Amino acid sequence: MSLTTSVALPPATIVMTFHNEGAYAQKSLWGFQRIRDFSASFGNRVDLICVLDCAEDLTAQIVKNFVSQYGSDKDQILETSYASLAAARNTGIHHTRTEYVGFIDGDDFFSSNWVNNALQVQQQHKNQVLCMPSHVVNFGNHIAIQAIVPSRMIPKAQMMNMHYWVSSSFGPTDLFKHNPYNEKIGKQTRFAFEDWDFNLRCVSKGVNIEPVQQTYLFYRRRGNSMLQEHLQFNSFIPPSDFFLNINL
Repeated sequence: MSLTTSVALPPATIVMTFHNEGAYAQKSLWGFQRIRDFSASFGNRVDLICVLDCAEDLTAQIVKNFVSQYGSDKDQILETSYASLAAARNTGIHHTRTEYVGFIDGDDFFSSNWVNNALQVQQQHKNQVLCMPSHVVNFGNHIAIQAIVPSRMIPKAQMMNMHYWVSSSFGPTDLFKHNPYNEKIGKQTRFAFEDWDFNLRCVSKGVNIEPVQQTYLFYRRRGNSMLQEHLQFNSFIPPSDFFLNINL
């Protein structure tokens, strides 16, 4: 059953973070454009915030050319030098002007119905929920298809041993503003996986994580990604309130 309807939905923002994606950034931006066009066909608006965090020249030029040619007057480009996914995402959230926001990494892309369907799920819940795609299609250095499971179906003790979700989430902007990504995560601290940490902290506050039916994240697995750097240095998630109420 499709979630797609003709009901007008509130505007939303997609924050895309860029680092050293190079030519891959162009494909991801075209993926965003498909999301925007699909939502626009139902009369709904999707804004774009591009965070260029220590972005190399080719990536930065691709992003700037795209926004110049295809962007709206509400789109933004933010240039930062954090070298931190957490700080880059927090900056994007700080500049978000819509009630709802989601993230896409600069070398990934979603099915075109992602924002439209995620917004409908948000409208169906009185309490805050964090939306995830229903499936993740991994390609590149690692090939696999992952079905995303709702948080209510997973024992909390298992959540600390495996990350069941992804970084490309979608939810109320206030949820991200009141629970910012942990900027202490990085090589110098040995703490890593800012998305895993964020998702667990949401669960600890009673926020349900919900997959959105018939939506797909196409996740490029690269050998030089920040995820691979975290794995290489045997990093681990930092302590948080989530761990205070775990029954082992």
